[in-house]
Amino acid sequence: MVSKDQDQFGRTPGALADERFARGEASISRYQTTFEALAKQDGAADLEITRQIELGGEIMDEYDETFSALAKPPWPA
Repeated sequence: MVSKDQDQFGRTPGALADERFARGEASISRYQTTFEALAKQDGAADLEITRQIELGGEIMDEYDETFSALAKPPWPA
């Protein structure tokens, strides 16, 4: 049975918020890596830039999912 203060997987609003916050921090870390690579002027940076560009769509999807979920919590208010 699911409690009023839990989602269907038994996670509390606080646990869900912590999970989404951690996912947001991971996304920001990926952006930081990209900008650090852009600041470098060598072949390794070019490979890192290419890798980060390929991940760009995934990163933006992650942001959209995270912030949409934060705007509309899955638990009753």
